[in-house]
Amino acid sequence: MWGRGRIAVVLCLMLALLVPIVLFATGRLTLNVTASVPVGLYWLDRFDSRTALGNGRLVLTCVPPAAGRVALARHYVESGSCQAGETPFLKYVVAGPGDQVVVSAAGVAVNGERLRISAPLTRDSVGRSLYAEARMYRLAAGNFWLYAPEVRSYDSRYFGPVAQVDILAVARPLFTEHQR
Repeated sequence: MWGRGRIAVVLCLMLALLVPIVLFATGRLTLNVTASVPVGLYWLDRFDSRTALGNGRLVLTCVPPAAGRVALARHYVESGSCQAGETPFLKYVVAGPGDQVVVSAAGVAVNGERLRISAPLTRDSVGRSLYAEARMYRLAAGNFWLYAPEVRSYDSRYFGPVAQVDILAVARPLFTEHQR
């Protein structure tokens, strides 16, 4: 015979399993396993045009389609829901409309301040060519520069700014490797 205590325990266990499944399925949680940002579980707040995107905000975004095709073909990411068929990326916003971004062999500078660990690589981890055009960008309205402080991050240094319409959510860490 099942007592009330056992029933309560079983119900709690069922809820503990069901709630994360529902949250993943509804797009409110994402799991990051890349080195670009800390490995872990992130809460996603839907993004719309009224959401302020200040520097340092972590976003879930699709990248320009050509960059998405490269990322997918080279297995930087898995298949997903973005226009080129790749999964969205988690990256930090480091520049927005009106900001000046300069990409050079020495790294990326935003409004004259160099970002740490931002020098573009010429080859990826398996020796394939990478291309980062040395140039100056003045970000137009609705454009953002995305970055991750990781040597091998595939970010705006390789594909340029990302349009606001491609930003899907603002991410907040729930449990990451750095929170242990």
